[in-house]
Amino acid sequence: MLKKPKDYYKGMEIAAARGTHEAVAKMVKKYCRRDCTVLELGAYTGAMIERLRDTGYSLITAADLDNHLLISNVPHIQCDFNTDFASNFNMQRFDCIIASEVIEHLNSNSRKRFKASPGVVLG
Repeated sequence: MLKKPKDYYKGMEIAAARGTHEAVAKMVKKYCRRDCTVLELGAYTGAMIERLRDTGYSLITAADLDNHLLISNVPHIQCDFNTDFASNFNMQRFDCIIASEVIEHLNSNSRKRFKASPGVVLG
């Protein structure tokens, strides 16, 4: 089996196909003000968060099964996306939720929970 070369942003490994983070950041910049609150589901090392910070976003929260963040000053919420994880956020609302390279790892019942109301789904 061939292994794809790993991609990095500022030394942080990106667990996504090459070019995915750039495309996601471009969509976030197009649809979300710089002062909006952002939640990244499946934040891993924090590479996407750092990319967004570099373009002016600062109100960002990370969520993942385990904390692998290599950046500081970012709230991290531990949760399993194959459970009813909304309660982990204590009713906190976010203007933008990023779930890049996450949904394909969920079981079929969990995939049904991912819907925007109200909101915009960028895909």
